[in-house]
Amino acid sequence: MSKEHMPATLYIAGGSSERLTVCQPRIDRAIQAGATITYDWTRTPNYDVTRPSETSLRADAARDVRAVLRADVLWLLAPQQLSEGASTELGLALGARGVGAWDGHIVISGEHARRNIFALLADAVFDTHDAAWEAIKTIVVPRERCSPRVRTVGRAIIDGVDTNIHVDTAQPIAVAVEDISKGQIFVWDMDAGTAKPIDDAERSE
Repeated sequence: MSKEHMPATLYIAGGSSERLTVCQPRIDRAIQAGATITYDWTRTPNYDVTRPSETSLRADAARDVRAVLRADVLWLLAPQQLSEGASTELGLALGARGVGAWDGHIVISGEHARRNIFALLADAVFDTHDAAWEAIKTIVVPRERCSPRVRTVGRAIIDGVDTNIHVDTAQPIAVAVEDISKGQIFVWDMDAGTAKPIDDAERSE
C-alpha cells in the first residue's frame, strides 16, 4: 500500500472581484501551512495591465487549465458576484474527472457555494471558507499515482483527420492528439503552440 499524506498540490479558484480580499489571503495561508499551489492566478501580471494582449491572456488561460489538472484538490471560493472564469475551472475539473482524466478532489465553499447546480457534484460543499480549509487539511491522497502515461478520453475529426483525444498525465500539458491513420500520438504544448511526438513505448493501453 502506498504511503499517504495531506494534499500536496492545491488550486484555489475564485472570482477576480475578490482576488485581493478573499483569494490571495487564502492562497498565502495555504502556502504557509505547507501546501503547494499549482498556480497563483491572483498575482498574474495582466491584472496590472490596462489592455493585456490576447496572446498573454491565452497563456494565462492555458496555465489555469494545467494548474487545475495538476492539483490534488480544486478549492473553489464561491464569489458573491458570478465569475465565468471560476465556473469554467469548476466545469473543467468536473469534466476531466468524468472521463477519467483527473482524479482530484473538488471542494466548494462560501455563502453562494450552492448557487451553481454543478456544485452538487463536488466532493464537499461548505458554508464558510474556514470550514472548508479544516476539511481540506484532512484529505489524504496517494503519494504515488498509478495513472497511465496517456489516457484516451475521446475522438473527433480535426482538420479532416480521424483523431483520438488524450491527456498526457506525465507532464503539465493538458491535451494530446493521435493521427489514427499513422498511429502516432502528438502532445500539444499550449504555450509553444507546437506538437511533439510521444514514443510508442511511453503509451499505456
